[in-house]
Amino acid sequence: MSDADLLCLTQKSPGSLQCLSLMCCVNITDQGLKAVLESNLQLTKLGIFGAFRITHQGLVDSLRSFSMEADIGIKKLRVANRVTASEVQYVELLSLMKIDKEMPLHKQEPRIFHADRLLPDLHGGYVPDSFVPDLHDEYALDIEKCPLCPNYKLVYDCTSKECKTSGSSICRGCVVCISRCLRCGRCIDSEFEFEETFFLGSICHDCVKYSPHHRKIDV
Repeated sequence: MSDADLLCLTQKSPGSLQCLSLMCCVNITDQGLKAVLESNLQLTKLGIFGAFRITHQGLVDSLRSFSMEADIGIKKLRVANRVTASEVQYVELLSLMKIDKEMPLHKQEPRIFHADRLLPDLHGGYVPDSFVPDLHDEYALDIEKCPLCPNYKLVYDCTSKECKTSGSSICRGCVVCISRCLRCGRCIDSEFEFEETFFLGSICHDCVKYSPHHRKIDV
């Protein structure tokens, strides 16, 4: 889908489009996003995961223009792996959404990393760190401060019973800081037994052991 195709599609329901998810829209550019926002001022939810040609600066410029014209503005934004933000960039995104940085942005429900929520690539695998977020959950902005590094990006919780029992938050972090099982999302470290897939993903011993189709895993 090109920029022109997207603009044409979004104009089929003038004045009523409130939610736009650009998933696997690899040809959409900064200019295309800006044109769509300018012609759909009633939008309140926007997701650009999978729109790999949209840049951080292009997103910021589009949101800045949009917020000056729209009555409500974007209140839910999903950038997934498209943005790894510094604190300054994060605060800027919040300001463009007219959200006070001191406000609680995330409902305290876990975000689990697993292959069903990853963006598929063209080769039967998955795009690295391309989690597909839900525009209808309670998050205002999907990225947040990683507890283990300076960056603002997608942060995942652990599904391990041991970690939950101990109340540990050490294994909560981004995928760069914490390796996770593609199947269940638990944390994996050098002391934990796991198998590595052809695409360098990790699958924990329990998921391999209890999956009748584990020999067919190719993610």
